[in-house]
Amino acid sequence: MDDNHANIHNDLGIMMQLQGKIDSAIVHFRQAVKLRPDYAEAHNNLGVSLAIQNKIDEAIIHFREALRIIPDSVKTQDNLNIALEKQKKNLP
Repeated sequence: MDDNHANIHNDLGIMMQLQGKIDSAIVHFRQAVKLRPDYAEAHNNLGVSLAIQNKIDEAIIHFREALRIIPDSVKTQDNLNIALEKQKKNLP
């Protein structure tokens, strides 16, 4: 049951993200990973939403968690690399 609910929250998060409702997207992605901590796609999607809000440090945590679960995800690795570059630019 939790897997199904996690999938629903992930899908709702994607819909909110596409509509530019990033705060709502984050709520749904957080719920998805809470229900299913090993849900790599939801961790990646949460990272993307957090990065949009310039919460780069937290985004990196979720990208790394997604890669821990699925190490060969090119999409997530690309997202992590972009976030790490942004993090470097934000350093004093």
